[in-house]
Amino acid sequence: YTLSLHDALPILGARGLLLLLVVCAFLAAPAVAQVTWSSCRLFSDATLSSPLDAECSIFGVPGEYQTGEGFLNVFVKRVLGSNNPGHSKQLWMVSDGPGLSGQQYEAQVEALMAATGNLYDIYLMDHRGTGRSSPIDCPVDSQTGIENPSGVCIDYLEETFDSTMRFYETSNVAQDYVRIVNIVLEDEILSYGEDPVVAFYGAGYGAYVINQVLTVAPNLANGVVFDSYMYPTLQEADLDANDVGLDFVEDCMQNEACRNSLQGANARELVSNFFDDFDDLECPHLLGLEEEDYQTILRRFLENKQLRNFILPVVVRTVRCNSDDFDWLLTGLPRSEERRVG
Repeated sequence: YTLSLHDALPILGARGLLLLLVVCAFLAAPAVAQVTWSSCRLFSDATLSSPLDAECSIFGVPGEYQTGEGFLNVFVKRVLGSNNPGHSKQLWMVSDGPGLSGQQYEAQVEALMAATGNLYDIYLMDHRGTGRSSPIDCPVDSQTGIENPSGVCIDYLEETFDSTMRFYETSNVAQDYVRIVNIVLEDEILSYGEDPVVAFYGAGYGAYVINQVLTVAPNLANGVVFDSYMYPTLQEADLDANDVGLDFVEDCMQNEACRNSLQGANARELVSNFFDDFDDLECPHLLGLEEEDYQTILRRFLENKQLRNFILPVVVRTVRCNSDDFDWLLTGLPRSEERRVG
């Protein structure tokens, strides 16, 4: 038996009919994933502070989108722009690497807010496998607190993640962005009703991920910034980074204080010989670090405006390796959580 609106009006009355229509519309509407944001700090490093407040949330995603197999958690942090009341404008900072989390861009958020006039909400995602997004961790040496050498780490990863390593492929990372951006957009549109503006920024691996995102969802973004490119393989990128690093340390020879600290040594030759003679050095063995670990550390230092000034001190102290040098290296080199794989 069906009841027409004409028949229903005298039975329900105008208010009752309106209520019925609202209920029907609600039941017919598609289910929307509600996002729960919790207050959190902008800086993951507890020693740093910021006047800006942040919000954090965890999103559940498939381990592999193509098959629907598995389940992972993806962590997202955002800072709301004070001149973006409808939260319709979003800037997603896509981390570099591969292997860097959203923490990479935390130090840039305040400057980004100032540069954009607080018109955008800024989003930082930990790629799956990094930071707080179902991280891939390597064992830590109980004495030094530093990740075990790369060979041990690789063996551990192959044993532990052999059947699920495909979950961490770039194609799935890109699908995470598509899924989560759409969930956030739907949540904000329901709340504020404004047309969205979505922008992505990425450098290196971040640019590579954005390219994958646009392949999957070409209409998702209103604008993108590709700050730099990344080779399909990391070998060429490593060679380029090595040339830049050697050029940087060679600048030391133009600075009197830096040049004098080397006691007559040539900075470029010092770093080149450092890796040629690495197997004969004592400090790396005491620290439980291999040549590959030092290459990773020095490259990360090179990418940071402040830390790059410590490249030569690390090399000089590692070569000299007296007791003071060892203590300095043990304290100053990145700990396991800062060099986390993934």
